[in-house]
Amino acid sequence: MERLTDYSDDECTYIIGVGNKTCEEFCKYVVDGCRNCYIQQVFKKLADYEDLEEQGLLVRLPCPIGTTVWDIYGTGIRKNVVSGIEYGKDGRWFLWANEDEWLGELNVVVFLTREEAEKKLEEIQNDKT
Repeated sequence: MERLTDYSDDECTYIIGVGNKTCEEFCKYVVDGCRNCYIQQVFKKLADYEDLEEQGLLVRLPCPIGTTVWDIYGTGIRKNVVSGIEYGKDGRWFLWANEDEWLGELNVVVFLTREEAEKKLEEIQNDKT
């Protein structure tokens, strides 16, 4: 994602999309600089998230914990609820259920919709024949 903010030497945050102006230049309520400004706190929080994203520390999960998923189990499909998510160095997602049951890789044997799971199971069964 392209950065929207940058840091200045003082307490204000630069807003990149408007020619690197500081938030102070837009704020009508500047009393003692940006230190106590709510808008500055919002820009600072956004800048912090942008830093985390650049460092590879901000991850968008494929689904929240508690999501219902369907996994291919043997020759059938079963319904589970996600209790854990793993992210591999290679970019693959692995889902867990019931705190300790490894379901498998997302979009390979675990799916977010029953229809996707049924389609994949049909492909597997057709490949065996």
